[in-house]
Amino acid sequence: MSARIAVLVSGGGTNLQALIDAQQAGTLHSGTIALVVSNAAGAYALERAKNAGIPGVTLLKKQLGGQAGFEKALQQTLEAHGIDVIVLAGFMTILSGDFTNKWPRRILNIHPALIPSFCGEGFYGLKVHEAALQYGVKVTGATVHFVNSIPDGGEIIAQKAVEVLQKPESDAALHLPEHTLRRIRQTGEAQVEEMLARCEKLRLSILWYGDEAYPPQLLSIVNPPVLLFYQGDSSLLQEHLLLTIVGTRNPSPYSLQVEKTICHDLVQMGFVPVTGYAVGIDITANRCALEADKPSIALMGCGLDVAYPQPHANLKYEIARRGLILSEFLPGTSPAPSNFPLRNRVLSGLSMGTFVIQAPARSGALITAENAMEQGRDVFCIPPADIFDKRYMGVIKYLRDGAIPVFDSRDIVYEYYTSHAHMIGASALYDETREKSESSVMTLGESDAVQQPGRRKQRPPKPEIPEETEPDPAIDPMPEEELEGLAGEILSLLQRQRVMHMDQIAAELEVSMEELTTTLTELELYGKLERLPGKQFRRMR
Repeated sequence: MSARIAVLVSGGGTNLQALIDAQQAGTLHSGTIALVVSNAAGAYALERAKNAGIPGVTLLKKQLGGQAGFEKALQQTLEAHGIDVIVLAGFMTILSGDFTNKWPRRILNIHPALIPSFCGEGFYGLKVHEAALQYGVKVTGATVHFVNSIPDGGEIIAQKAVEVLQKPESDAALHLPEHTLRRIRQTGEAQVEEMLARCEKLRLSILWYGDEAYPPQLLSIVNPPVLLFYQGDSSLLQEHLLLTIVGTRNPSPYSLQVEKTICHDLVQMGFVPVTGYAVGIDITANRCALEADKPSIALMGCGLDVAYPQPHANLKYEIARRGLILSEFLPGTSPAPSNFPLRNRVLSGLSMGTFVIQAPARSGALITAENAMEQGRDVFCIPPADIFDKRYMGVIKYLRDGAIPVFDSRDIVYEYYTSHAHMIGASALYDETREKSESSVMTLGESDAVQQPGRRKQRPPKPEIPEETEPDPAIDPMPEEELEGLAGEILSLLQRQRVMHMDQIAAELEVSMEELTTTLTELELYGKLERLPGKQFRRMR
């Protein structure tokens, strides 16, 4: 005889999914899942049930007059569906003795510890694991038991023991800033469950700080992201020639022509472009890789499920098919202006170097370049088409500060050839039969005035004019509400002190260096501060 099973849930339903998978695989013996009941509105577990063709019901305490009304409605629902056995799978409500007594030895629960340890009232979800770690046990596990009127007091059916992985001697061993650790500690089980459920629905994968697959190059940057959500080939983050390519959202024909020429060479030789997926220079680099059937990486300043930037919303999935898209922002996060300067530390940190195609004096591209220099990465710049054109003032600044000028793709390749020769497809590098003009910046100009002998004059490609551009914090004034808090304190301090080292600012305001770095970057991008040599800052008048 096959028992009819009802599964009670409160969240995403990962345990429910395991039961559904077992049923579909034919390993759920002597029972069939006939009903799923949730005590939380919008629980993703109900979506899992729907996808599996299992009826789902939502019963809310508030609408039913409290616990008694809820249990009455639950009993009626179970009877109406002819339920024989109840399974609690992430069900975050304690059932009363009046209810459990009606189902003797017919309610099963999974407890994340070895009962009688770390069980009873108040021990549920992550609280169980936190208690086990705090106590310092070497072995923990899980228990399947019948449910009675005593929390976790029912007869034990089965237990499985596992060893506890030894945690680092201190949180500092994780190399995470204190405010990040604080955020992790405050994350509740329901939030984690909801996040995982949403990622599964959207087919997003997650890289956690400390995972073997986590990009090793990010371990050395200030404030590395705790999570990276991604679609595509995450192996690109390991043992590949990654080069960040950034620039203005409104490039000149000269800059587009230069970018396409050099990017074509680089992707053929094995370099993987990494961009912030902004319109203009960024997306052009991604397109160059796609046209060559080569991978590229797009790092988003919003959730991966957000259609942004609107005119190119579908392109990112083409990038994911051949390469990788990723973001540190939770699914559903909108593209707020403050996200982009925060993202840029990761954009530069992922790569060996940052290649600036074109940038004015104030732009997100320069923030990325500054991050790259502070992280000990290389910075490359294309020489300007016109030294008096304000659109190139950013690259002029960095060329003066020691950035590597790029006149040919070889100027980048030679920087890494000695140490990464085995990764570079050198056929293009040593192809002396191709015309120099095909890879050289020296022959290009705004008017294409310099022509090669025997070649017809060609118009440079028309620049892409986006219908909708990414919000640019370098252009829009800084919102007044963002001038409060730490940003306001910094500006007030620099009003009095004129010029200060960032270490002095951190000490004076008693703020972590990680939080300070992010806020200074935002203020600089908005034109409120000027960064001076030696990590000094002064307020702009």
